[in-house]
Amino acid sequence: ALDERLLLMPFVAEAKRATGRPVRDPAQEARVLESAVAEAGTAAAAAGRPAPPEPCVRGLFQAQIDAGSAIQEAVLAGPPRAGSPPPDLAAVTRPALARIGSRIAAALVMLPEGLDEDEIRRTLRAGLRAPGRAAGPRLPFRLQQSHQSSSS
Repeated sequence: ALDERLLLMPFVAEAKRATGRPVRDPAQEARVLESAVAEAGTAAAAAGRPAPPEPCVRGLFQAQIDAGSAIQEAVLAGPPRAGSPPPDLAAVTRPALARIGSRIAAALVMLPEGLDEDEIRRTLRAGLRAPGRAAGPRLPFRLQQSHQSSSS
């Protein structure tokens, strides 16, 4: 699902190009983060598991937003895509991104306890590395500390 979300970013970029919208939209990004936290809580309740710590959910989705923005900027630096117009951002692409976000939140809930923080960071960095970037996004949170403090 992480890859799926990032694969939609060229379509998001072209839709923004067509409508003159900027890559970064702080209000939309805040809605995505709030939705991710809520989706993780809902998925946790449905699974009978504790919700992941909010800083972890926000950190993962912020890393996705940052990687997506980098992809959009790279697309917009090039010429417009030839062919049919991009899918409508509000009616098609954002609802698809929301469905994918729900799946990511549900998967986050199902992660086993006690995962190695360094291994998670390496995996996330490798998985979120945007084309043309030397390194993945920085993960500003401490998974183990956040998880330990929420399960106490």
